Amino acid sequence: LSLKVSKPLRELQNGLCFYCRGPIPSAVCVDHFIPWSRYPRDLAHNLVLAHSNCNSLKRDLLGGETYLERWAEFVNDHESDLAQIGSEAGLLVDRATSVAVAEWSYGHAERVHAEVWLGGAEYGRLSRGWRERLPA
Repeated sequence: LSLKVSKPLRELQNGLCFYCRGPIPSAVCVDHFIPWSRYPRDLAHNLVLAHSNCNSLKRDLLGGETYLERWAEFVNDHESDLAQIGSEAGLLVDRATSVAVAEWSYGHAERVHAEVWLGGAEYGRLSRGWRERLPA
């Protein structure tokens, strides 16, 4: 997966980690924004590049609302680019499913008061306003 999508995602993200916004060195992780443990499919619109440290800190948690809003902007701003990347990599390209999976995952996290990753070594819970951050 990394071989197929890391270079074009690096270009879309301007060479920056999706989470901390720091420059990405040559070693990079392709992260499933909605963790693989919650939805084990490679959806093109669900993939972002991250530092291995950021990816490790996020683990199999959802990103906090700041990251949800950032992902929504990324999906909205690069919808056709992500579709092309996914098609060329042989991935499932279905923006609507990616958004529905995000909505379901965050809704479930809210219902069960699940921990989300806020960045660095910080973890917390969702506010009631998380739905406003979903992609339009």
